[in-house]
Amino acid sequence: MRAMHDLRGKKLNELEKICNYFENNKSRMEYDQYLNAGYPIASGVIEGACGHLVKDRMERSGMRWKLEKCS
Repeated sequence: MRAMHDLRGKKLNELEKICNYFENNKSRMEYDQYLNAGYPIASGVIEGACGHLVKDRMERSGMRWKLEKCS
C-alpha cells in the first residue's frame, strides 16, 4: 500500500496509520488458520450477541445495571 500511492500531507499520514495498524496486528489476522480451527471471525456475530444481551436485560421490568461496591 505504501508503494502504490501519490499522497501527501494529511492523506499520507492517514495511510501511514493504516499501514502501521496492519503491520502491528499481522499476527492477529491469520483468518485462514482461524477458520480451519473452527473459530468465528465475524465481529458482527459477537456485536449482535452483546446487543441482544444488553437489550434483553434492559427491557425486563425493573432491571438495571449497577456496579458492585468494593470494600
